[in-house]
Amino acid sequence: MGVFLFRPMALAVAFAHDQRLFVVANTRALVQRIDAKATLHQDEAVTKKGWFNRLFRRWEALIDKTILQYVRGLDFVLRHRIQTVIVAVLLLVTVLLCYGSILRKEFFPEVGSGAFEMVMRGPSGLRIEKTEEFVAEAEKLLRETIGEHDLQMIIAEIGVVPDWSAAYTPNSGPMDTVLKVQLKPHREHTAEYHIANIRSAVAKEERFSQFEFGFDSGGMIRSALNEGKSIRSGFA
Repeated sequence: MGVFLFRPMALAVAFAHDQRLFVVANTRALVQRIDAKATLHQDEAVTKKGWFNRLFRRWEALIDKTILQYVRGLDFVLRHRIQTVIVAVLLLVTVLLCYGSILRKEFFPEVGSGAFEMVMRGPSGLRIEKTEEFVAEAEKLLRETIGEHDLQMIIAEIGVVPDWSAAYTPNSGPMDTVLKVQLKPHREHTAEYHIANIRSAVAKEERFSQFEFGFDSGGMIRSALNEGKSIRSGFA
């Protein structure tokens, strides 16, 4: 999984780095050749008539004006260095204060997989019949919290299934349950949104006080980073 994800990224970074070195090394020579050629044919282009030559001269005038404005701005900045640094810092702080709470900070951000898992872990020794009763109540809570407009189906895996290897399930006994929630393709909210609401809902329910809950929003990128292992986002 790691090779599948990181090898293309490493090749892309190396390729971009090599191309940058090539461009930097040849830019000066390329610009000098283009400038010499343009200067050579400038007089001939000016003497010729036609809409294309007029358009070309206007384009050159626009470029010259833009360069002139840039030079003036650069000269102003160099003459007011301290003020420029202060203004830049103030702008950075303002952006962080206004948008820092909504900016994504992950190198690999969460993806909208449209599904998530909720793990219920009860007290050790809880009989599977009792676990099933609590799971039924948890499913009811999920349906009420998510709503029929977003929920497609719920699959519950209670305890350790005899014909399924324990290496492929986080359940360690009859007190553990994995509820797999599938959202509809045309949903109003993301899986992360529903996870936050469900976490708050189960925390308020006294009947689930003896249970621990963990959530996994899944996604191919997270699975690749975790080498296929499921990481539960904070039991609560």
